[in-house]
Amino acid sequence: MEKENRYTFGGFDFGSQGQFHLTISAISPTKRGGTHGLQLGIDLSPEEVQELITLLLTRNVKEDN
Repeated sequence: MEKENRYTFGGFDFGSQGQFHLTISAISPTKRGGTHGLQLGIDLSPEEVQELITLLLTRNVKEDN
């Protein structure tokens, strides 16, 4: 069975100071055939983007058993 992504990520640059709008979307099927949906958008400064990248690259990834 093929594993489905739980989230999709997108975004765009805007403004004169290099801001980035990060979008996170999730659609989860329910047991009764419906779906739960979520979309979150946040604006990040260049420093916050760098902090997020550093966190994602340096976090301790544990293998799923």
